[in-house]
Amino acid sequence: MQLEYATLDGLLVPNFFGSDNLYDTDSVERMLRHFWSFREANIEFFSPMSSETAVLPLSGRFANVTKLVDTYLAEVAPDVNLKPQKMKSLMEALPESCRTLDDGMYRALDIYFKEHPWLPEREREQLCTIINWSRLSFEACTHASQNERLPLRFILQVLFFEQMQLRAALSNYLRVVHNDNMTSAAEEMTGDIRQGDGWVSVVSENQHLRVDMERLLSKVRKLEEEFVNIKQEMGKVSKTNIFTISRRSISRTLGCTSMEEPQTSWS
Repeated sequence: MQLEYATLDGLLVPNFFGSDNLYDTDSVERMLRHFWSFREANIEFFSPMSSETAVLPLSGRFANVTKLVDTYLAEVAPDVNLKPQKMKSLMEALPESCRTLDDGMYRALDIYFKEHPWLPEREREQLCTIINWSRLSFEACTHASQNERLPLRFILQVLFFEQMQLRAALSNYLRVVHNDNMTSAAEEMTGDIRQGDGWVSVVSENQHLRVDMERLLSKVRKLEEEFVNIKQEMGKVSKTNIFTISRRSISRTLGCTSMEEPQTSWS
């Protein structure tokens, strides 16, 4: 009931029995589920014994707990003996409504995939369904869109949500500019957006880079096709030239032996 005041070291209890896991994840999972059951039952939370520690509001308590849980997940994720089912149950111990961003869970899941490269695609997809991909920050979206460890369909989801965020930001900006009808106000708004929501310009540049990359790849493919065609034509020409030269050499040789008499000198 005082989980919001706990520390990471307090949760990293070594596991001495019951499984091969490095840490006692079962106890932590029970703590998280009891913590949420107390919240649903509207049971009054215990305040810390120390008078120097300020009592946190309810929103602050959940923010601390979710941050603590995400840090804990990232710490236990490298354990090679941690089963996907246990990782999934730990990620689901707190409901989705407790989080405003899923960056911490995504970071922990990425570490888990990196340390468990043998996981089949089906189990990867089951773990990925726990994350709300529309609640990633721009930095997390950028990382996830280029993460080869994620299943392909979730990468496409990230790209879709990234594009939706960009469209929403640009439409809000254009609406403000249209209402102002002033060039100076528009310039100030552009500066505010670039400073306050710098990710808009970054996403736009990212989209342009992707388009340029696709065009470059298309040109490279065309050049490769032309190179293959030229190589084939050169091969045909070389074979024709060799055949023609061989015929001429044979003809000259035959002509010399049939028309010219050998000259001999006698002593």
